[in-house]
Amino acid sequence: FGVTSAVTYEQPYTLARKYATLDHLTRGRVGFNVVTSYLPSAAENQGLPTQIEHDERYELAEEFLDVCYKLWEGSWEDDAV
Repeated sequence: FGVTSAVTYEQPYTLARKYATLDHLTRGRVGFNVVTSYLPSAAENQGLPTQIEHDERYELAEEFLDVCYKLWEGSWEDDAV
């Protein structure tokens, strides 16, 4: 089960919870395709006047993934459900 998420317009905690649930429901058979949204219309639909610059989007994505990994690996006990 693979899902694409544009991390430029998501929040790490919320996304990490969604994917943790999918991981549980699919018994570990979930994939996460990370994108940063390059289309100006994506920014406009999120209420921004212009798209965030390429390098800044990738810096945000790197930080986003660091936070998600910490949440997945350290915030929830393996037997929490």
